[in-house]
Amino acid sequence: LQVFGFPSIARVYRGNTTPGNNVTLIGTSFNPELLCRFDKRIIMNTYFINSTLLKCLLPRISPSKAGAIDLILNNSPISSSQNRHMISFLDISIFSFSPMFGYVHGGTNVSISLNDATSESAVTHCIFGQKLVPVITFGTGIVVCRAPAADIPGSVPLGVSADDGESFSMSPISFEYTQPATFTSIQPGHGPESGGTKVMLVGTNFISRSSAVSCLFGSNRVVCRLVSSEELICETPAMRPGRYEIKVSFNDVDWLTSPLYYRFYQQIDIESAVPSMASCDG
Repeated sequence: LQVFGFPSIARVYRGNTTPGNNVTLIGTSFNPELLCRFDKRIIMNTYFINSTLLKCLLPRISPSKAGAIDLILNNSPISSSQNRHMISFLDISIFSFSPMFGYVHGGTNVSISLNDATSESAVTHCIFGQKLVPVITFGTGIVVCRAPAADIPGSVPLGVSADDGESFSMSPISFEYTQPATFTSIQPGHGPESGGTKVMLVGTNFISRSSAVSCLFGSNRVVCRLVSSEELICETPAMRPGRYEIKVSFNDVDWLTSPLYYRFYQQIDIESAVPSMASCDG
């Protein structure tokens, strides 16, 4: 006959979790015969680590606000208020994210909207493909992660984690890595300070499916129209005369610096001409 001490739960590690995740129970006098019970459901996937540590795999049920977890021995609950602890479920499922693509060199700040606007502070990490990165900031219903560098262009699964990367809630839509655009010419390369000149930028790897293309002339931003994967058209803003660097964003987050410049010249207004007429023969 094997005699065990009376088990007692001191605390539950990760009391805020998601269905299907492991929950760690810390306490005293644990033994291999114990099973966890969540909301009166026996959890057969209970793992005895040692006399002070148990792990329970919560069932994959629809998230609810909270439930009680306790212990049973030989199908009988261990009745003690110390052995009943509440677990809050979190819904960290992804509603949407933006931008939907970034560059292989990484660094894109991706804003991820959650279905439950109260769960953002619980998210600790994001995963892009197989690469885990920490959350850099969060707001109401939104977490932001910086995309890591990718080995090659292509689509990768995107997900978020509330348990330091042990499990994930995945987006049904993939994040795409692309090669950054290159810029070779600008036509024309100058125009009046009043703006309004239609300028064509020529290059490669322009994201033809992008709906948010912008150009910066100095610090002035204008919306552009993508003609093809090699051409886009911008209308110049009004600027002080001078030579300005041009930057382009294809996803409304990352700005690519081009080697191109545009020169705004002082507008000349002709008020009169003397003489006002002349012979066609000169």
